[in-house]
Parts: sequence; C-alpha cells; structure tokens
Amino acid sequence: MCDIPTIQTARLTLRAFRLDDLAGLHSIHQDPLVMKHTGGTERFSDETATRDYMAMRLGDWRLHGYGRWAVEERSTGCLVGRAGPATVKNFQEPELGWTLARHYWGKGYATEAANASLGYLFDSLGVDRVISLIAPANTASIAVAERIGERFEGRVLGDGEVFCLYALNRRDRPQAVGT
Repeated sequence: MCDIPTIQTARLTLRAFRLDDLAGLHSIHQDPLVMKHTGGTERFSDETATRDYMAMRLGDWRLHGYGRWAVEERSTGCLVGRAGPATVKNFQEPELGWTLARHYWGKGYATEAANASLGYLFDSLGVDRVISLIAPANTASIAVAERIGERFEGRVLGDGEVFCLYALNRRDRPQAVGT
C-alpha cells in the first residue's frame, strides 16, 4: 500500500481523501460556477459519483505514487477543494490540477496548493515535467498555471474538448510563490 503524504503549507494541508470529505466535496462538485470548466456538475450528479472520484484518486496513489489531495484550510480544518497531480489518458506526464470551493477563490490557495504539489513531484519523486490541461475560457486557472511557472505550449484535444496545454520542466521551475 502506498502511503499518501500529508503536506502542510503556510495556510493549507494537502492530505488523503477521507470518507468524511464526501459531503463537502460533493457540495463543491454541485456548484455550477466551480465546475464550469471541469466537465460540469452532471459528472457528479449524486454522492456516489463523488465517492467514485475520491476512490479513483486514492487509487492513483497506489498505482502511480501520486494523486490528488483533499485540500484543507489549516486554521479552520474546512475542506477547501482538491488539488495535485493525476494521470490523463494519452499523456505521460502528471497533470496538475486544482478545484476549489467558490468561497476560497481569490485567496491564493490554488497557487499555494499547486506549488506544494510541484515540490512533491519535482523534489520527492524526481518527475521531470508536469502539465496542466486548462479550458481556454478558464482565465483564473491559466493565471495560476502562469504564477507557478507553467508556460503555454499549445492547444490539445482531450475527450472531445480543446484544452490549453501548460507545462513546466523541473529545471525551469522558478522560486516557489504563494507558499
């Protein structure tokens, strides 16, 4: 069994999903504005779909040695969202993503969680390259990708949708910001 690391930043804890995250994560998945650029709320029509998502991401840790974390605000213990690397069909590199509850937007939490994820991937696992697939209209996530040092490499087709491909090589990683 792969131990899922817990990472603490100045304001966040990135940790394994727990069953008691189900209601909070499902609530995040039901917000149309949050899910606008990540496939919509239809993907998570009931708590079973959210539970399956959590199980799949926990499985990534076992199969690949990395996966998405539950993101918790340290000062309150509240679930903020999800962030970290995942596997994506037709790509070899880990895909770094972040999805936060709307209440936590604009606080720098996505950048903080993404930087912590990069540190784990580059420093602990020795990964050479990370990508992020971002909907072209998702300007907030594009800004996060650019803040962590990822650069636009072009548009790609994935699951019938066009995404902007952002990427960062370990050797090009800037000094971490937002941590």
